[in-house]
Amino acid sequence: MKLVLDRQDLRPEYQGDNCSSTVFEHFTPAAQVLIRQMDQATFEDHDRLTNLIYPPANLDAQAIANIDEAMKTLWEQAQPPDEIMVTTQLDQAERTDAQLQGQTRRLPDQFGPIEQYENKEEGEAGDGSYTWEGCYYENAVDLIQCGFLRFCACGSPEENLRYIRQALQLIQRRMTEGDPLYDWRNYEEATGSFYHTEGAKYFMYYWLDSMGLTDHGTQVPGWLTARGEQLILDIDLALAASNQKTENSNGAS
Repeated sequence: MKLVLDRQDLRPEYQGDNCSSTVFEHFTPAAQVLIRQMDQATFEDHDRLTNLIYPPANLDAQAIANIDEAMKTLWEQAQPPDEIMVTTQLDQAERTDAQLQGQTRRLPDQFGPIEQYENKEEGEAGDGSYTWEGCYYENAVDLIQCGFLRFCACGSPEENLRYIRQALQLIQRRMTEGDPLYDWRNYEEATGSFYHTEGAKYFMYYWLDSMGLTDHGTQVPGWLTARGEQLILDIDLALAASNQKTENSNGAS
């Protein structure tokens, strides 16, 4: 679990300080309790600047007294740590769109399977459109590209989804015994041909991990999560539907 704090978790006198100058002592006692429990936290500013916060090795007597008092209060209120009012990733997911402007956009709690979001009556064929989290999407490509992944629909969404799918499949094959890419030398050769640069490769690894599509493990790329496995299937369906629509359109003309 990653602990993310923002300016609401700072003491009032420090809420105007620069992100880079923020340290453990600037946070409220309740936030300090969590930082000590987690051993570190990420302080995230509104303009997406971040700063890692670590508890000091040695606390002075007053700091210890403040933290102990905060912990005592929390126990008296019978609040488990996940109910303490600090800004975690879950808290950010529950904020309104207006509050989220300029901050981390909400990542979906779950991807697919996309069939459950299709607009159709039971036992009847749908029109290929979807509704997810209150938003209408004309087709499955838009649902994944703009809904699940939070990209815009400019350019070539289909090619983007193919690229993401292949990146996921490479990692999937890397962890499949009997597959040629299970041999790390073959995997490195395949990823070299696919990404062409180390920067492109590691950007994809970091992005997949941040989206919960891979599990970091000891180091990236790790392995696919259930969400990553499902996204491959969803992209398969979306691209198949897109291809079929193109073929139908060409046939009609």
